[in-house]
Amino acid sequence: MGQFAIDPALDVNTVMPSLKLQPGAPFTRDILGEDINTIKQALIVKGFLAPQLDDPVVEIDSPKNEINIRLKGTPGPKVDVKFKNYTLSDKKQKELLPIKREGNVDYSALQEGARRVKNQLQEQGYFFSEVTPLCTVTPPTRPRWKTALKRPAST
Repeated sequence: MGQFAIDPALDVNTVMPSLKLQPGAPFTRDILGEDINTIKQALIVKGFLAPQLDDPVVEIDSPKNEINIRLKGTPGPKVDVKFKNYTLSDKKQKELLPIKREGNVDYSALQEGARRVKNQLQEQGYFFSEVTPLCTVTPPTRPRWKTALKRPAST
């Protein structure tokens, strides 16, 4: 194994030492798949759900007898899960909510999470509880540019 270059936009420096594909280590596609899953899980733990990772580019450096890998992608949206009038530990959230466990951000994952939370409440004796999933999106902010417009001088 030569280099494993990961897109800086993914910001996974903390997980780099735990990856199995380190310089000098033997390379297999299975180990590459495990390392990519480790990177995805690290992003999910940071709150970036639905990370989009491109297929890794594997290049053979014949003169050095090494394999170099490049991985690009985007971390995905930053997601904050909140409950009104109810508290769930992070461990229980990961157990009940597909959005926290799998990093899947879609309507069916929200509905499945709501169903599981409602079942949890009913197991605790709250038989007439209402669980309504709500997803709000805050678009990224753009820098605002101020420009000075000059009007032509009137003649």
